[in-house]
Amino acid sequence: MNVNKILPLYAACATACLLNAANVSAMYVDPKGEGQALIYPYYTVNQGQQTLLTVANTDSNGKALRISFREGLNGRDVLSFNLYLAAHDTWTGVVFALSDAGLGAPGSGAAITSNDQSCTTPALPETTASGMHYQHFLDYDYTGKYTDSGPTTDDRTREGFFEIIEMADVSSNLVDASKISCVSVLNLTGATLKTPTGGLTGNAAIINVAQGTYYAYDATAIQGFLSAPKFTLSGQDDITLGSASSIIGGNVPSTAFVDGKLREVDYTTQHSVDAVSALLINERLDLQIENSPGIATDWVLTFPTKQFYVDQRLTNTTTAIAPFRALFGTTTGQSPFKISMDVWDREDHSVASDGVAVLPFETNVLSASSPSGALGAVSTRVPFPFTGNVAGQATVSLNPNEEAHSLRAAVDGTLLKGLPVIGFQAINYLNANAAAGVLANYSGAYPLKGH
Repeated sequence: MNVNKILPLYAACATACLLNAANVSAMYVDPKGEGQALIYPYYTVNQGQQTLLTVANTDSNGKALRISFREGLNGRDVLSFNLYLAAHDTWTGVVFALSDAGLGAPGSGAAITSNDQSCTTPALPETTASGMHYQHFLDYDYTGKYTDSGPTTDDRTREGFFEIIEMADVSSNLVDASKISCVSVLNLTGATLKTPTGGLTGNAAIINVAQGTYYAYDATAIQGFLSAPKFTLSGQDDITLGSASSIIGGNVPSTAFVDGKLREVDYTTQHSVDAVSALLINERLDLQIENSPGIATDWVLTFPTKQFYVDQRLTNTTTAIAPFRALFGTTTGQSPFKISMDVWDREDHSVASDGVAVLPFETNVLSASSPSGALGAVSTRVPFPFTGNVAGQATVSLNPNEEAHSLRAAVDGTLLKGLPVIGFQAINYLNANAAAGVLANYSGAYPLKGH
């Protein structure tokens, strides 16, 4: 096996390899998918699709969690709430389009529903005539005084990504008692909050019932994110990917690949988000592609920490922070950056393209198909820079000669080149001849591979 070729979501060695290569207290992406923080690279409700999500607590402790949904253009918050899981508890939800459910008001955006008994605060307050509880996604973080040059309509909530972060361990009995009424978790105190131990797993699936498509993926799991409880009630201080506080010797350590080997790389507490970005950074992605009549390929490329480098409300700077180069809004509704691309067919022949593409958003659905691709992306869709049918592979450079990208230097001067990215490839095969008068879709999702 080429040790340089890894999944950006999972290290290509056993857990023992990971822990022997670096301090066990450093943050790391868990190769088996369990951790304190989970990042889900994409949700969508476009073209009749829904996004099913699951988070499971495999631990014997109860958990206080923060769920944050973010729109795909600039990572602005569209819904956040607390969730409490007892030991070995599982919570599921469905993100859907209000219009698909016949709920025209309050707009044309997305919403979430769940019939799970695990406590959420606040509770899902809206109810349909059939008794379904839901909460529509909100525009407060990108309208009014928080406008960022992007769209201000509810449509902006229809695509994005989300994260689930464990704030603290709590008594499993306490959480069990909170089911339905939530009374026992409303006044959690220091005496009942314990250091988070992880054990969360998660997955999601984008499903279109009418079309019979189903794109399932696992969440990226980060262990060692917090070394002490960091609990707040919903609507108070945000718990985000910039909240990492696993501190050793006054710095935040991260287990990153450096020159093909796992190594601890430390960042200052002021740049703690860099420790998270270091876990996800890639210089190159190696992707498969198949695009021809009846076959559609999309790549979801989400840069989940990008807002901390390009959103002026967070950076308090007049220029973007490395590894990104443009503040959001430098180009209206965008923070564009360049990548370079090379495509080959299955017989090693180069496919003509312009060689350079621009990714404008935090979540980008790079689509080799026109107009809607496999996932039906609208606001986050980026056309693939070539024409014609092709089946083969593509190399995407996240550190191109045209526009180099590298993270801020670590405490010891280490400079990680590339960009922090997670995502997956979605492909759909349409068989119009499955049976007389019947269309059959065969869909799949595959994790990104990279260097």
